[in-house]
Amino acid sequence: MHLIRSDIDSKLDAFNELISDVLDEVAPEKTFVVNRPLIPWLTVELRNLKRERDACYRASKRRNSISLFARYVELRPDFKRRLSSSKTKYLELASGNVLPSFEKCVAIFDLEDIVESELQFNLSNTDITSVERAIKRISINARGLDDVSVQEYKAILNGILPYSGFIPTYLDEPICR
Repeated sequence: MHLIRSDIDSKLDAFNELISDVLDEVAPEKTFVVNRPLIPWLTVELRNLKRERDACYRASKRRNSISLFARYVELRPDFKRRLSSSKTKYLELASGNVLPSFEKCVAIFDLEDIVESELQFNLSNTDITSVERAIKRISINARGLDDVSVQEYKAILNGILPYSGFIPTYLDEPICR
């Protein structure tokens, strides 16, 4: 009986050693925090500006300093403006290879099949800022004839504005109801 017991003990020891070796191999040796992936448009300069802005805020609260808070108030809109500009530039570069030019879009569609022959359909140059103002004036809850909400148009506004330089001028009825 003693022989069987030692055999079981040796098997248990071998099993425990095997589990320990596997855990040593796959388990991390130190704990770490998983962060979100870095924002590609957040440059080193913007990170430093963000650190300075946050440091001014923390120091102003800790020391109850009006001058540090005033510096924070100066840095905050500057950081937001630069971040927005950097994001826009990055997205323009990233989408520049994907989106076709307006001329290619027109070449794809044959306007003769889309428009009735008795209607006048003219493409004319339009100011992008006027298009942007017109879309931003519309209520967020409004839905167009294509049942797409204006909120969705506003979300992709920066991506479609470069291609909206040509708008049909014959529209007599409102776009949104």
